[in-house]
This record gives sequence, C-alpha cells and structure tokens, in this order.
Amino acid sequence: AGAGAGAGAGAGAGAGADALPAPGSPEAAAAEAAAAEHARGVVLAAAVAGVDVFRPRAKTTHADPDDEPLLGDCKNYCPVALKEQRVLRAGLPEQAALFNERYYYMHSAAALERFVADPARYVPGDAMPDIPPPRILFVGPASAGVHEQSKRVAERHGLAHVSLAEALAAIKGDPAHPHHTAVQQAETDGTPLHQDVLTALLERWWNGEGFRERGVVVEGFPRNESDTHAVLNTGLFPDVVVNMTVDAYVDVKRSLEGAMRRMGERKQRFADWQRRQVERKVAWQKREEARVAARAEALQRAQEDGANLPEEEEPPEPEPIEEDNPDPELPAETGVDLVDKVKEMIGEKYEVDVGNCAAAVGALELLQIAKVEVDGGRRSEATVSLIDKGLRRFLDTRRGVLESCQPLYHDRAEAMLERGERTVSKFGLWCPVEVREGRAIGPHVKPPYAVSYRRHIYFFSGGSEMSKFVNNPLEYVRQPPPPPPVPLALAVVGPPKSGKTAVATRLQEECSLTLVSFESAVASLLTLHPKSQLAAELRAVLLEGGAVDDELCVRAVKVAVEEANAQTHGFVLDGVPNCVAHRQLFQKHGVSVACVVELELPAECVLGRAQASRERKRIERAEVNFALGNPFGDADGHSRRRRDRAGAESCEADMEVARLVGNDSAPVVQEHLANWSAGVAGVRELYCREERNWHAVPADRSRWWVANAALTRVRCNAHHRQAYHACKQAGRSSAVNDVCVTPAEFAGRLGHFARYCPVSLVDRAELVEVTSGSLEHACEFRGRFYALGSAAAKQAFLDFPSRYVAGALPAALPRRLDVPDYKALFPKQLELQGYCPVSFVRGGGEYESIVLGEPAFVVEYKQRIYTMADEERLQQFMRTPDTFCGLTLPRKLPPLRDPLPVGKLPVLGYLEQTVAQAVSNALVAVGAERPKYPFLSLSASALRFIAIHLKCNNPGNKQHITDKYARMLKNFAEECQLLLYLGQHMQAAWMPPDARPLGFDTKLARFFALRDEPLPSPTWQPMLRPASGGGGSVRAPPPPPPPP
Repeated sequence: AGAGAGAGAGAGAGAGADALPAPGSPEAAAAEAAAAEHARGVVLAAAVAGVDVFRPRAKTTHADPDDEPLLGDCKNYCPVALKEQRVLRAGLPEQAALFNERYYYMHSAAALERFVADPARYVPGDAMPDIPPPRILFVGPASAGVHEQSKRVAERHGLAHVSLAEALAAIKGDPAHPHHTAVQQAETDGTPLHQDVLTALLERWWNGEGFRERGVVVEGFPRNESDTHAVLNTGLFPDVVVNMTVDAYVDVKRSLEGAMRRMGERKQRFADWQRRQVERKVAWQKREEARVAARAEALQRAQEDGANLPEEEEPPEPEPIEEDNPDPELPAETGVDLVDKVKEMIGEKYEVDVGNCAAAVGALELLQIAKVEVDGGRRSEATVSLIDKGLRRFLDTRRGVLESCQPLYHDRAEAMLERGERTVSKFGLWCPVEVREGRAIGPHVKPPYAVSYRRHIYFFSGGSEMSKFVNNPLEYVRQPPPPPPVPLALAVVGPPKSGKTAVATRLQEECSLTLVSFESAVASLLTLHPKSQLAAELRAVLLEGGAVDDELCVRAVKVAVEEANAQTHGFVLDGVPNCVAHRQLFQKHGVSVACVVELELPAECVLGRAQASRERKRIERAEVNFALGNPFGDADGHSRRRRDRAGAESCEADMEVARLVGNDSAPVVQEHLANWSAGVAGVRELYCREERNWHAVPADRSRWWVANAALTRVRCNAHHRQAYHACKQAGRSSAVNDVCVTPAEFAGRLGHFARYCPVSLVDRAELVEVTSGSLEHACEFRGRFYALGSAAAKQAFLDFPSRYVAGALPAALPRRLDVPDYKALFPKQLELQGYCPVSFVRGGGEYESIVLGEPAFVVEYKQRIYTMADEERLQQFMRTPDTFCGLTLPRKLPPLRDPLPVGKLPVLGYLEQTVAQAVSNALVAVGAERPKYPFLSLSASALRFIAIHLKCNNPGNKQHITDKYARMLKNFAEECQLLLYLGQHMQAAWMPPDARPLGFDTKLARFFALRDEPLPSPTWQPMLRPASGGGGSVRAPPPPPPPP
C-alpha cells in the first residue's frame, strides 16, 4: 500500500505539474483526489493479484537486446508513459518486465513498479494501443531555415505550429499572465527561464485543447540544456528533434543583410535621440536668453522710473533629459568597419547558438529521443527532401510505429508454414507492396524475402519492398486482396540489334515467365521429348542438313508453351511473330499472344550497332591471341598452338568469334533488316486491326529505359486482363479494352442495344451510335458487349450496369441515307417540303428558321424522309428524332431558291460574282502601299502593282509560282521605297564616302540602274548576248513595242 501510494503520488506530480496550483484551490483539490484514487486502484490491484491465482502476473527481469527478445504490443516504448501521459517514450532493457511471455521495457524503476503492480491496466489485450499524435521539435540557428521548415511540416501534415520565442513574447506582453514577471526577469537578467513556465507551456502544447488530438511542431525548443529539464520533469517527451545545422560562412551570408538592416534602424533611432536632445538644449538656451533680456529690460525701466530694483529671480533649472541613451551598445563604426563589426557580432551569436543547440540535443539524446540531423545550408529542395526522409517514420508511417514485424528467410518461412505456426496471408505469393503500388503482375515463384506479421506470412520480391512493409504494415495489409492471376502471353519483336533477347529476358525474370524462341523450342523438344513424332520429324530434317521450316518451329513452340510453368505464369516469345505467315501458323495451332511489344529502331542505328559489335568481337579475339602468346595471330603461332591443348582451345575460340563476326557483318545484317521490314508491316496491321495489342517502344535509348518501358506496357496489359477476369468471376461489368477482343467477336456478342450507347439512352433519352471501331469505351456484362459513347458513360455503366441493360432500343431507328439511296426511294416525297426540321424547332417556328435542307444530309425515320441543313443538325436529329417529328409548317413559306447561271447575270452582278473580291483586295493593297516606281508615273506604278498582286494571289497557281510572284511583289515595293529613302538621306552638298549612311551607295546605284532599264514583265526574262570585243556580256535591247 505504501509503495502504491508513493507511486500514485509520483504519477500525480508528473502529470499535474501544469502551473503549480495554489494550495486550497479547486485545481489542487482535484489533483489530490485523482492521486488518491490512483493509489487506491494500485492497492486494490495488488490485493486482487495476491488472491486470484489465475490472474496473469508480471515479473521484473533483464532483457538482452542482442538476443532479440519477443516484445509486447508497445515494442520498445514504455507502456506506462503511453497510457498515463500519451507519449512515446523509449524504455530501457534494464527496466524490463515479462508478461504473457512477452517483454515490456519501462523508462524508470517507478514505471516498472507500477506496471508490475497492475499490468492489465497498461496492456490493452487484443486491441492495439492508442498511438498519440506526433510531437516534433525544431532547433538550430535562425539562418538554417528553422521557422520556414517547421511551418511547412506542420501545414503539410495538419499539425499545430508553435514557437517558443513567440509564446514568451506573448507572455511578456500580457501583464495579467501569471508568468509575466518570470519571463520578463529572465530576459532582463539573462538567466535561464524558470521551469514552471516551460512546464506550463509543455502541458498546454501536449495535452491542451487543439493540440491533444492534432499533434504539434515546436520551433526553437529547447534553446539550451536547462530547457531540457522541463521535458524530464514533466515526462512529456517528443517523438523526434530536428537539428538544423549551417556552416559559419553560410550563416554570415544569410544573416548579414537582415543584421545590416537592423543596425541601420538602430543607427536611425540613435540619431533621432541625438536630434531630440539637441533640439531640447537649443530650446532651453532660447528660453534662458529671453529671460535674461526680460530681466535687463525690467532693470532699465526701474532705473528710469526711480523705482526700486526688482529682486533677481533664480534661473530656472534646465529641463531633465528626456530619456537615457536607447542603445548604449551601438557600435560607433561606419562603412566597411561597420560591416566587419556586424559580421563579428553575427559570428559570436552563431557560436553561442550552435553551442546551446548542441548541448540541448545531446541532453535529449541521453533521454533516448530520436534525432534527425539536417544541413540547412544546402538548397531548399535538398533540405526539404532530407527533412521529409528523416520524419517519414514519425509522420507518414506513424500508424505502424507499434506494429511488430519479423523478417524471415524464405526457408524459415516455409518451415513455419509446414509446422502450422503461421498461415499464408491473403496475398499468397503476391508482393503486397507491388500490389499497393500497381506494379504487381502475378505471384512470384519463390520470393526471396518474407515477413511474419500477426500470425501470417507475407512474401516480397525485394529488400526495399520488405522495408516499406515493415515500416508501415497496416497500409499494405488493409488493402483488398490481389486479383486472380492470369497467365501472360507476350511476344517481343523488332529488327536485328534492337535488343529483343535482352528485353525478353528482363520480362522473364520480372514475371517468372518461360522464354521461348524458335531455337530454344526446337532444342527443348529434342531434349525433353526425344521419342515424340515431332522430334522424329525434326531429327530427319536436321540429319539431311536442311532448314527447319516455320511449321515445325511453331509446333515446337506449341509444345513449349504447354509446359507447367508456361501454363501457370505465362511465356514470352523472342523475335516472333515477325510476318503474316507466323501469325497464321500461331492461329492454326492455337498459340495466342495477348501483348506484342515491338522495339522500333532506325536502320542507321541497326547498322551502327552491328559495326560496334564487330569491333568489340575483334578486340576480344585479339586479347585471346595475345594471352596465348600469338599477339598477331600468325600462321606459325597457330601451328604451334595446335600442338597442345591451349592451342586447340584458342583455335575453337577463333572459329566461334569468326562465326559471330560473320553474323554481324554488314551484308548479313542488311539482309535480315530487309526481311524484317518486308514482313513486319503486314503482321503489325493485322494485330492492330484485330486484337489491338501491338505496342511500339522506341529502342534507340538506353537498355534500362527500353526494358522499363516494355515492362510498364506489359504491366498495364496484365492489370487490364486481371481486372477483366476478376469482374467476370464476380458477375460485374468489365472493360474490354486491351484484352484482345477481335472485331468479329465483338460484333457477334453485341447486346440488345447494338452499337447504341445505353447510358445516353437511359439518362438523356438520346440515341448515340458508336461508329468508331475502337473498344476504349466498350464494356462486357453477362457475356454481352455494350458500346459506350464516352469515358463518363463507361464509368457510369461499370458502376450500375443493371440499371442500363434493363432498357431497350426503340422499335424505329433513324437511318442516314446517301444520295443514291435517297434517289432510289423516288417517288417518295420529303417531309416538311424539304425544309430542315431541326432549324425549324430551334428557331421556335419563326419565319427566319424555315431553311431548306441539303441533299447530302438526308435521314429516314419511321418510313419518312427528312433533310437537314448541315451535318451538325443531322447529328442532332439522329440523337433525338422524335423531337423533330410531327411538325406543321406555316402557310407563308420563303420563296424557293431558283439557281441562275453566272454568265447570264447583269454586268455588275457578273463582276461581283467573278472578279470583285480579287480586284477589291488588289485595290485595297495599292491604296495602302501607294507605290511610286522610279522613272514611272503614279498611274503606271499603280497599274503594275495591281498586275503583280493579282498574279501573286491567283488561287489557281501552284505553290512555287505563288512564291515567285510574292518575291517579285516584294522587290517592286522595295524599289518604290528608293525615292523616299534617297530624298531623306541625300544632301545638296557632296558627301564623302565615310559620311554616307550604310548602304547608301548600293541603293543609289540601284536607283540609277532603273533609269534606262525597263521593268520586266512577269513572263519575260532578259536575254544576254556577248558584248562586242569579248570579255563579258550586255543585256539585249528590249523588244520593239507592239503596233498601235
């Protein structure tokens, strides 16, 4: 009883140290009552434990962490601190207790005593302990970005953010606060803050309203080693402390600007104080001078009047100084010296801050509080990444902080399953992490990693996946089980040197598939089934020295893909099918491929890779010869080497290398490339049209990128197929894209809606016909296919298929008619006298809405023929035909259009319908340009501009003719600008060449060259004739003008 009371008093002191309530107050009475109630509970528990022999008891022990003892539900955290104070406080192996064959660590002897007295109070039984919210401390110099990063973490994870400096400033500014005096005195004297203040703040931040459920991020606490005593006294431990460090020169660089700004403000305040002092002194001197002058004047008047002299007044005391020096420590330096002084002050403050932070973090480490070191001097992105990585297990994976996972080797996991100690989880051999991340394709054959968690065994494909699961198992355990596995049927094709075998091998390793090629299938058949009929046929062909035809190879592939592993996990074909004959043979023998990956590689890349392979193999052969003593590969060397075993091995290696180099020779590679190019087009077109499972991957990038791209495409195909089969087994609707449904199969199993979208019909009463051959928005339900018009309609059908399949199509459906079909229905007449019903309904029956339809937009509905004005109105009629049926036209109708030939129009009408637009554009252009060609009149210049403009904009011209006249029009406009240019830059006096503008001489010469040279017509080219006397040519004279 005494021990229980002492323990209860200790617990009450630890939990009730909020603001030290005064004796006799209601808070003190409540605290005493709680301590007494706890003491009675401890005594009663001890009494019951002494009487009930069947009650589980706990005993103290010492646990060795190296032996990996089986820990309880609290792992290495103290259950007493977790229950009483809702904090995660690490326990000590020296203070361990054994309860229900599990070890529990306590943080102190008093906690161990309380646990042993009543273990059932701290161990919740089958339920998991309640995990408290995160409490994180941020410390470090201000230049390290403590404020920004702490606020970012709090906002990202929804935590409360508090600052010790801001909290103390608020207390200091509130004279009514009970700790106002203590905070003000500590700041004035520079002494450590009283523990009562920190205790009250921690109690409010840990257990106060708004903090208890959310958690908190505390900035700037602890400031020094003395502040950590409050953590130890209250028992309110944080989860982790983030220590942000920064180098001294970075601190000076970041703090200098702000320090100089603050120093300038201090200088300005000191200057203002000095100015006020001078003003007060000047004012006092003026008042004193006025007093002395008034005294002298009074004395003079008294002497003149013969009166008694007035008594001399004592001079008034000067007014007291307004205030003391506001900043006695202000440096007197200026300029560069001031900058150096500020840097020195920043360095001193940095040393003090770093020392205090190091001492505080060291004290927290002694209390077994986790620490995250972050270099705040790096770029912001790197700092954010380091902080998030360090806090991931305290924030992102916090739900699994008390979960216990035991990593196992695969053999030990199998042994535990055989003995019945554990059972396989709902994931089986699937990796739960890959399932969660969407990377799982199927179960693994023999996963290398396993974990024991809550009586189940979970298997993993890699160590990183296992680490993710151990850090937060609840995230992966609570997801639904994986879909049923579907065997994969893949094929990797491509030109030579595209990396087909490497990609196929990667797919084999990642998905536990069987790698099959024509060569491996034939070799496997001869080895595993030597007495089969197919093996006999193959041996007969090979013994005769003939080539094995594609028929026998495909039959061998059929046998290979029927093996156990291929039927369970799937297979991948290497290099086939690469022509139409291969696909036909696969269909004949029942070998179906669900996904074909084509590696696209340009021909120049193929030849380049072949040349690089030849060079590499020549170097390898040279290295072999050099190692065997014949660096030049001469005949004597070969004859000497053939006399011993080493020489024989070298000869065989040379022959093998020569064979490989021959396969990579330019003629062989070009022949293979030509065969590939000739055969792949047809098979690609068939797969794209029928199964729609042909996917191209660029192969001119790195091998890792190509393999990952192919693996991503295969994963997508596998997920679609798995979801399809899972929905079919569950009786739900499923999408059919990427599951190799052929157009013939889709048309044969269409539902009662045919190609009309059931969602549009049921929800909006619209007939939306899906005419595209794509199955992107198609679904299957109860063995029938349904075509959907959009992604939203597809999702609605997948959510509630029964709602939409219950409806039915109308008995009469609209049918679009082509012009021949429409003419074949003659003499059946058009409804509404050929006017468009959609335009009539849209216009509300107004006179302007009565528009004649066009013969190209005709629809037959309910044995009636309607014609629409355009395609958009026709589609509207096709969607809701009943809306536009049964209409009645008004009595007054627009006059019918009577076509009139253009040649019979009047002059103005004929010109308007023929040349008005072109001539108007030319006139507008000439009016805007207003050209004046050198040595031509304005009229002639305008006419020539219009002529070239008409030639340039003739719609019947070909592109090169249009470009030719466009250049001519541009040159004509530039030559018209010569007059304006020369008029602006020529002067009356002669200008030396160096004073002339750039390009002036060229333009002047061009201007004079146009004086005697006629403007060439667009179709006339000047002819050159030899000049008399040789040495050049002259332009031929222009042709004579035509007769009048």
